[in-house]
Amino acid sequence: MGYGVTASCLQHVHATLPPAIYISHNHGDHAGELPLVLAVEGTAAAAAGRPLPALLAHPDVMSELRGYRLRELHSTGKPLESFASFHEVPTGIATPVPTCGSSSSSSSSSSSNGCSTSGRGSSNVAVETGGGGGGCGLSVRPFRTRHSETCYGLVIYDRGQPVLGWTADSGYDEQLYLALAEAPLLLVDARAKGSSEHAGFAELARIASLPALQGRQLYVTGYGRQDEAPRPSDGVPAGVRLARPGMRIPLAVQPAAAPVGAEATAATQGGAAGGETGAGGGLGLGQGLGKAEKVSEAEGRVAVASRGHAEAAEVRAEVRV
Repeated sequence: MGYGVTASCLQHVHATLPPAIYISHNHGDHAGELPLVLAVEGTAAAAAGRPLPALLAHPDVMSELRGYRLRELHSTGKPLESFASFHEVPTGIATPVPTCGSSSSSSSSSSSNGCSTSGRGSSNVAVETGGGGGGCGLSVRPFRTRHSETCYGLVIYDRGQPVLGWTADSGYDEQLYLALAEAPLLLVDARAKGSSEHAGFAELARIASLPALQGRQLYVTGYGRQDEAPRPSDGVPAGVRLARPGMRIPLAVQPAAAPVGAEATAATQGGAAGGETGAGGGLGLGQGLGKAEKVSEAEGRVAVASRGHAEAAEVRAEVRV
């Protein structure tokens, strides 16, 4: 829910916003539009008798969102629980993504639509769920990143199987990459000039060479505009690919067995660093946002926003189970 992400999501991901949204941290490029989104979507949902949007974040991040980012909503004279249900996502376990409006998994107070709520992340990760039954089959487990703001990337699971790891914003952090390598595909934050807050293009080779990442597909996001994307001349390994607008990448639930990026064929996913955008396939990226569409009984969409610019990359993915 960073600046520009909402419009980008509506244009490239789905005609409506996901009912469940994960926020990695409280920087403006990841949460800047959150108050307005909750005000509009929450008010509309309440008026129509629909469940309120579900906001997911690590407890520390949720505390910052409630105390700072969402403070402006108090001017409405309504409690925050009038706009969303709040779901804390602790580390150490995989927490089920609630069907929008379902009960929170942590101790809480009751919201206006009868949902339990608790109180602290694209870009953030927004998870849109749908389909039958009482849940969507997705769950998330956060991991602390190396960033100036309290920040948590995550692993997304489909029916208990890891399908996607995301660093959110982070400086080079080997332990974080090893943790996320549980998933067969990783979205890694990197920019031209590395810092303590963001990995640099020059560090992508180190990341790709980590033993735990062998057999994983590695995609770079958070690099900014398309003209700021890493090129082969930046030393980016051939197997490392870029999140590009319109790209589609199939997400597999089974453990990956091929070298990093080996399954990223031109037919389904676009090129490596500096290459062309692919057409068809599953996971589509632009410069920051993402969608995952499950082909199964229940549909789910996962949106991952990286830098929150208006040109933010779109990530589109299909999870086949």
